[in-house]
Amino acid sequence: MQLTGSHTAALEFIEAALGASKYEQQNFLKLKAQIFLTLKRYDDALNTNFYLLEVDPTYFKNENLFIAQAMVYEEKQEYKLALDFLTKHKDQIDDKNYLELRMKRLQEQIINKPFSRGMRK
Repeated sequence: MQLTGSHTAALEFIEAALGASKYEQQNFLKLKAQIFLTLKRYDDALNTNFYLLEVDPTYFKNENLFIAQAMVYEEKQEYKLALDFLTKHKDQIDDKNYLELRMKRLQEQIINKPFSRGMRK
């Protein structure tokens, strides 16, 4: 399938593929979450990834989707949730250097987020 920018058509194709095939479902779910992210349908992306984590935790780990899930939270500017998610799953993330860097970045985002400390008078 060629990427043409038609996200709606891609989602329809993925839904049909998910219904027709028991194989490759993980890949289709991953792609579906990525399309939702592109469309800025962040809650749909999060829910799809959580479903994938529930269905196949090994695939989720092998595809490094813990980081991807945290990045969806970042796109929503929910830095605390992203940090909490990474902290909860840190033992399942192989690249500890990248994890540490990402967590430090999130901590900085939390501190520097506008209005995170309330409005000043």
